[in-house]
Amino acid sequence: MKNSYYSLAYLGPEKKIVQVTFQENSNYRQLVPHLRSFFQSKLKAGFTQWLFDFDRVTVPNTSLIAFLISATEQARYMGGDVKIINVNDSASNSIVAFNALSYMTVEYSDRQALRDFGIELEDDSIVAPIDLDAGDIVEPAIWDSISASDEFLDNSTSKVVTDEVVTKTAPRKPKPRKTTAKPVVRAQKARRAPKNRYYLRAESVTSNLYKICDFVVEHALRAGIPEKQVGKIKISVYEACVNVIEHAYHSQPDNWIECWIEYNPALFKIIIQDYGTAFKDPGLQQYNVEDAIEARQTGGFGRHIIERSMDSIEYQTDPINGNRLTMLKKLPVR
Repeated sequence: MKNSYYSLAYLGPEKKIVQVTFQENSNYRQLVPHLRSFFQSKLKAGFTQWLFDFDRVTVPNTSLIAFLISATEQARYMGGDVKIINVNDSASNSIVAFNALSYMTVEYSDRQALRDFGIELEDDSIVAPIDLDAGDIVEPAIWDSISASDEFLDNSTSKVVTDEVVTKTAPRKPKPRKTTAKPVVRAQKARRAPKNRYYLRAESVTSNLYKICDFVVEHALRAGIPEKQVGKIKISVYEACVNVIEHAYHSQPDNWIECWIEYNPALFKIIIQDYGTAFKDPGLQQYNVEDAIEARQTGGFGRHIIERSMDSIEYQTDPINGNRLTMLKKLPVR
């Protein structure tokens, strides 16, 4: 059986093992809902053993990886299992670097979560008491898992920005409500993000490039960087994100580009992070534009622009935490 997204084969003496082979350059946005529906129908029919062939998959997106995790849990619950076969290095790195925070939405409080669902509480109290043992309460270290080692600033209140470029401020700690009823126990306490950190997450499509650039420019101007230097920073961010889309994610949508900004009176710091194919960093090199044009060289110019525009850059790769480009710009002395 074959469709435009994947082909199927039924293996084993009883033909109960389903092998799914993905087509080259599949559109994951359309593939995943189709595959999810097919998987559910076959699982109900008793097909609990699955092989997913990644031979033609270069960079699986977060939706596909999340589906495979869900499918594995469901198949194992019914006594079967899911196996991924023929995984190349690039796809393997994407799977290993999959971060739950790049797929799930985590809010700082129940109040904010309810607001996202269109419900506005009249006061700061939780909707209903939760009957839990205090020992079972776990406080999630949301920001600690992202960049605990980068705390070098200590000025204004931190803000978090979504991929729709809407600024959120960490809510103040709710006041306890005076009551003689059973005390309220919160399953998750609100935790404030570190100070002076601004965050943006955007889908890895070219239409979002200017969203990311505008986000950085806004804070660069707030930091007091001269407009001429702000222009250089914008170009650097643009080139960095183009490289992520084209080389890390191979122009596959439904992946994420994450951007952090931190600054104090002396330094402006930008971090661009992805979870795709790692770039083989050659280190700082002299780039001769004339030689490149004569040799018809198409790669490397973006890196050259970034190196010329920023005061310092560093590229780090990690099979667990993804790829991170850190760019620093020194602020003028006031």
